[in-house]
Amino acid sequence: MIRHFDVTAIKLPIVYNKYGDVDPDGLMYVLNENREMVEEQVERCPGTFVNLVQPLVIRANRGDIVEITFTNDLCFSAGINVKGLDCNIQNSDGAFVGINENSLVPPCETRTYRWDAEVEGAFLFTDLGNPLSSEIGSNVHGLFGTIVIETPGSFWTDPQTGCELKSGVFADVHHPFLPDFREFVTVFHDEAPVKNRFLEDPWDPHMDAVGMTHSINYRSEPMRNRLHLIEEGIVCPECKGEEVHHDSWVFGDPPDTILPRCYEGDPVRWHVMDGGMQETHIFHLHLQQWLDTRRDPGSKHVDSKSISPGGTLTFDINYGAGSLQHAYGDVIFHCHLYPHFDEGMWGIQRIHNVLEDGTRCYPDGTPITRLIPLPDIAPPPLPTPEKPGFPLFIPGKFGNIAPTPPIGFDRDFPITELEENALAPNAVEGALFTNPCPDCVRIHRFDIVAIQLPLIYNEACWHDPEGRIYVLAEDEEDILCGKKKPEPLFLHANPNECVEIHFTNHLPEQLGPNAFQIMTETILASPHVHLVKFDPLTSDGANTGWNYMTGTEYKQTVVYRWYADIALRYCFFHDHLFANSNQLHGLFGGIVIEPLGSIFRNNFTGELDDVGSQLAIENPFIPDFREFCLAVADWIPAYDRNDKPLNAPPRPGIMQDMGIMAFNYASAPFRIRDGDPAYVFSSFVHGDPWTPVFEGYEGDPVRLRLIDGSHEESHSINFNRFRWKEENHNLDSNLIQQQHMGISEAFTFQFALEAPDGPNVEKDFDTLYYSGGMDDLWLGVWGLVRTRGTAISGLYQLGDRPRKRRRTEPLPKRTGKPPKPAVLKSNPFPPGTKVHRYHVAAIQTNILYNKFGDHDPYGMTFVPYDDVPKILRGEMNPEPLIISINSAEGIELTLTNLMPKHLDVPQFPEVPVDQKWPYSSRVSMHSQTAFYDVLDSDGTTVGFNPDQTIGVGESITYRWMYPFNADQGILVDFGDVRNHRNHGLFGAINLTAPGSAHYDNVTKQPSELGDQIQVTNFFLPCYRQFSVLAHNGIYLEDKFGNLLPKSFFDPAEQPTDFDTEDQGMKGYNLRSEPFFNRFLAGSAVKEVFASLPQNQGDPLTPVFYTTPDSPITFRLFMPGNESRATTFFVHNQLYYAESRYFESPIKGVLESVTVGENRRLNLLPPSNRKFIVPGDYMYHSTNVRWDIEQGMWGIMRMLGDQKSGY
Repeated sequence: MIRHFDVTAIKLPIVYNKYGDVDPDGLMYVLNENREMVEEQVERCPGTFVNLVQPLVIRANRGDIVEITFTNDLCFSAGINVKGLDCNIQNSDGAFVGINENSLVPPCETRTYRWDAEVEGAFLFTDLGNPLSSEIGSNVHGLFGTIVIETPGSFWTDPQTGCELKSGVFADVHHPFLPDFREFVTVFHDEAPVKNRFLEDPWDPHMDAVGMTHSINYRSEPMRNRLHLIEEGIVCPECKGEEVHHDSWVFGDPPDTILPRCYEGDPVRWHVMDGGMQETHIFHLHLQQWLDTRRDPGSKHVDSKSISPGGTLTFDINYGAGSLQHAYGDVIFHCHLYPHFDEGMWGIQRIHNVLEDGTRCYPDGTPITRLIPLPDIAPPPLPTPEKPGFPLFIPGKFGNIAPTPPIGFDRDFPITELEENALAPNAVEGALFTNPCPDCVRIHRFDIVAIQLPLIYNEACWHDPEGRIYVLAEDEEDILCGKKKPEPLFLHANPNECVEIHFTNHLPEQLGPNAFQIMTETILASPHVHLVKFDPLTSDGANTGWNYMTGTEYKQTVVYRWYADIALRYCFFHDHLFANSNQLHGLFGGIVIEPLGSIFRNNFTGELDDVGSQLAIENPFIPDFREFCLAVADWIPAYDRNDKPLNAPPRPGIMQDMGIMAFNYASAPFRIRDGDPAYVFSSFVHGDPWTPVFEGYEGDPVRLRLIDGSHEESHSINFNRFRWKEENHNLDSNLIQQQHMGISEAFTFQFALEAPDGPNVEKDFDTLYYSGGMDDLWLGVWGLVRTRGTAISGLYQLGDRPRKRRRTEPLPKRTGKPPKPAVLKSNPFPPGTKVHRYHVAAIQTNILYNKFGDHDPYGMTFVPYDDVPKILRGEMNPEPLIISINSAEGIELTLTNLMPKHLDVPQFPEVPVDQKWPYSSRVSMHSQTAFYDVLDSDGTTVGFNPDQTIGVGESITYRWMYPFNADQGILVDFGDVRNHRNHGLFGAINLTAPGSAHYDNVTKQPSELGDQIQVTNFFLPCYRQFSVLAHNGIYLEDKFGNLLPKSFFDPAEQPTDFDTEDQGMKGYNLRSEPFFNRFLAGSAVKEVFASLPQNQGDPLTPVFYTTPDSPITFRLFMPGNESRATTFFVHNQLYYAESRYFESPIKGVLESVTVGENRRLNLLPPSNRKFIVPGDYMYHSTNVRWDIEQGMWGIMRMLGDQKSGY
């Protein structure tokens, strides 16, 4: 079936909220049939948001052809580029790429695009005719939309009228043989160029500066507007600010397009899109959860998830709206990055508990919108005077802060009759209106207190004088007086327990003023929790919509009641009333819901203990395991020992990258571990870091529980040597060693402390874990996992593990000197293993990044030893070392150091709390994915391990065995992480199926080296393998010696002060194609991707060659350098998110790619695609700001005859 739509791109003012915030130059795609109505309503209601002004969301069924006749009424060429759906690249790509036909639409012209709706899901579309990141570009003004592909046979209706729906962000979806469901589409959009109602830059009174705007569905509710009303005395004289940011009792509801509605128990499918330009956001939904892998019933439950520009998250709410307990009320969803939350990126899901027919009103007098029940579900009860339903039984007063619940809080008036009528039959304190806990389950009580104290982060006395943390009530005095070291509060419980939190607020009612923050009255605090089940009206620990306010006042104790229904792993909790003020000071924790039947012991003493970051977990049904809990934090407002602020903002209150970072309230900054950078991780030289040293015995199973506690940054958690499955229960899930995460995300890594020599090896070894971004490493976000081979006092042995011999040898100690060089003794290769031997050199040489002369004069790279003379003579431009072998094979690699002994390397990109850092001439090579002896082949001089770096003129040999289930890995230097990685000292290893042969994709000669390889196998399909090493923070100079970047095409918007994570250039495979070179050569914006003469033809980033009938595998790696997450997209292509795991989602855009990421993308085979034709298929980051602009794009060129299509 052909689904035809007539669509026009138009310009109009987009009003973001009722306060009149507006983008006067807004852009949107609109159905032609709605255009006149949209423009008329916008003209008739200036300064008011119009519900029809929303991102265009159209729907089709799988198997349909989506056909859009597109008219461009803008002043520049524009198009529609869909992120993943199959189309004829020559006429429906919505771009002008390489040597393709131009499929953009000039102003005032029309053309027709077609796509095959081949898979179900939601797919973002954007314009690539004007891909600039400044206000000149199209994306920043809102030119994006979504195609949702439904199950064949589906149809969709308007939730308010029941009529057929042509487009809309909310729909009811029906099917003759499947359950009906509510469908919500929310499109995130960052940093829209919004003005206030007077067309001035919006002023934020909290920051005393211009505020930014982060939005959803062209709507935004930033705190600044609401704070103005409080400060001017218009509403709520008793309110302070952040505690009522989301309170409808004070301000009324947010706009309808960010207020999806349903009845309790309704099935809900949610599509979250990121239509923004730069930021990786964290979508979080209160109260409810979903399966991380929607089609796998065994998948882990989550309620927070990263989403990057161009990406999509689709999920079904577990158990229907209101979760397992079928709760009702207002449920906030938001970006969990607190500055974005503050700047408006939130909305409310409203769960009604009585029928709403449109005849009633909310407490502020606005009509309650009609909501038609889903036809195949029994309708909710009718409201009655005695039971009017939510929120009309709540005794609040519009214009004032929401009331507190009637029981368990110090309210100044008694429970009302309507409240009594609304109580659940089994109401108890902390669960008045919905009690999630079944009768007769065990009550597991924790008494916790929020306190303030100075937090000291390292031996250099970096400290936060106003640290705010959760502690057990019994530990409060010992922690305050220094007898017990503070750490994030990690609680532990079993499934099917009712967790009662008796929370007392001992936080001062004033925070600041200090160098980072203005004075804030923090009159409330709470423990808002994720994943477990609770009553949102009494235990959310928040203040949302028309709900009660469920915060705890100073010196008050409140009961919060949570039900741990299943082994939910790691559940994050934190304050939600003054989160943007408190959380960066440390006010976060977690509760681990363990496997059923678990017994918790202290990791060191063996005593029973249900609180702590290191426990030994015993269980009668599964092997005992070590449990290590780790929390990463950023934006910590810290000072040095002389009380000088560390990385403070320009003035207090400004929300920009600031402060320091830490693991578990501790850090090990490079700058306080000075000397040769090769030994920055060495405990022989510097002693152990203050960050957690996790300890266990060789062979012990480990479950590492990881949360991101604060505040705004992406982090990339890497472990050397140890690997785990993304979905631990599934044998087909990917094995990984790195995980991107943002605030509120939680992960569990399961691995064992295995020695490569086999079980019961009596030797100790240390392994490195770290956050991979250079800012993170520099600030000390790394630590050690220490594996003991013999028993020592002070480390409990797991009950079901073989007993270790008692150690008699002395433990190693700090010497202040480098350790002895490693001696290669290990042999990780099983008998009969094929071992590949390579001789590789580390060299320093100029690297040319493009034809326009941009280059790195300080370039560093790993190269085959035999190629060194040609490269140093300038006869060969270096490429990354990319090796392809088969899995279940090994590598013996000899590395020779040919680096200069002395080099004055520029300290760029900068890092927070910077200082001069010496260049080290020592180098090493570390391999991800491999199995090896950490004591001689890790390539990292860490802890009390031997030295595995080498000096100039020296050589070292590493042995790495690659298991059968390994896919690929990064090769990277650890001799000088700061000065080597950003100049190119990295490579990659690709692993193919046993029995495969490898050939150069161009010459067809046998080859194990190179970024494009043909892989053949007698028993398996052959394919082309394309390797892409994405890297940012690149030091580049232009041909005149000027440091890049140098221009952003609009001098008035030229950035002058990049965040450290955005400094430097971006590229692929030691190549970069920034826009500015092409513009300076005469290219128009619409032609920037075209291989025209003024652009000097094709880009110098890899041009991969294939044919229409060739299966294709992309291997993506990110070896360095900055923490800003990137993305990866190949036009017209889809792939499974996990290459072997076919329940994983089919995606067009790979999201949240950060340092240490490596991912295999098996593109869906050509036999599945209708429109594959010869042409140029662009691959690129979908981060408009600034990845693609600064060079992260290239071409896959498909040669040969057309296979099929229009």
